[in-house]
Amino acid sequence: MSKILWRVILLLVLSAAVGCTHVLPPEARREVDPYLDLRTVREAVAEHEGSTLLVGGLIVDHAVTREGSRLEILSYTLDRWGRPLRADEQAGRFLAQTERVLDPALYEKGRQVTLTGVVAGEAALPLGEKTYRYPLLRLRAIYLWPRQEAWPDPWLHRPYGHPYYPYHPFNYPYHPYPFGWRYPWW
Repeated sequence: MSKILWRVILLLVLSAAVGCTHVLPPEARREVDPYLDLRTVREAVAEHEGSTLLVGGLIVDHAVTREGSRLEILSYTLDRWGRPLRADEQAGRFLAQTERVLDPALYEKGRQVTLTGVVAGEAALPLGEKTYRYPLLRLRAIYLWPRQEAWPDPWLHRPYGHPYYPYHPFNYPYHPYPFGWRYPWW
């Protein structure tokens, strides 16, 4: 009995360890500078050229050019597995350039990505009526997160929007009876 228990525990620990890994492979993250972030690079791009960053965010624009694909990404903070959590206002936006063509139908506006890239300078492009200075990253590895479908609201699929319809008088529809709300026991 003891050997079976130890095997089950070992199996659970191994399955938990496998399920909690980063989305990018270790080879892609090996050269990443863990102490360097996009905010620091934005302040002095020339100083950090050649450094590798681990960044992520929301695709704002995708352009396919003769040189390949260029993604404009709104920077997000990442969790420890690389998932974009929320917009990082101080880091702003950045460009990720690659020689290969990324399919615009997949890498479309509104999708989240996590990537590693080498700082390759700065690019000035129009953003609205102003010129915005983007840090430019040469793309090394990229992970496109699956679309997040909204969870259906369980309250909406029940009669009158409440799971305890027969027992909850305040979710009955209003009827023009003398007492306002119509209860089933009246």
